[in-house]
Amino acid sequence: MLVPAKNIHRIPNDISFEEAAMTEALACCIQTVLEKIKITPDDNILLAGPRCIDLLRLQLVKACGVQCIVIGAAKDADRLKSAEKLEANIILNTSDKKLTESIVKYCDSINSNVILQDYGAELAIELPLNII
Repeated sequence: MLVPAKNIHRIPNDISFEEAAMTEALACCIQTVLEKIKITPDDNILLAGPRCIDLLRLQLVKACGVQCIVIGAAKDADRLKSAEKLEANIILNTSDKKLTESIVKYCDSINSNVILQDYGAELAIELPLNII
């Protein structure tokens, strides 16, 4: 692939290729969470989906001292386990018949005020709207 030299960034010797590959995704998380939303430790976040970018966001919000709920489908079991290891405060499965009720109950107890979702699954779009 041919690209302009101005688009090339040299990877420092102390950063692995794998770490360098994550910089753009992490930059997106930082821009969303710290620059656009400007979360504070008083905020509480609901992450609608445990995709890679969401797990990065989870680590970022936890580093900021923020409470976080992560929701995902049964097919996301491995990623939900990762969310648990990353210390999400509560993890909910979309197959739960009382999912909306569980989220509302938990959000009320922690005063959840930020919902992050960025993919087009129908439930991921409808659910946050139903709990606002």
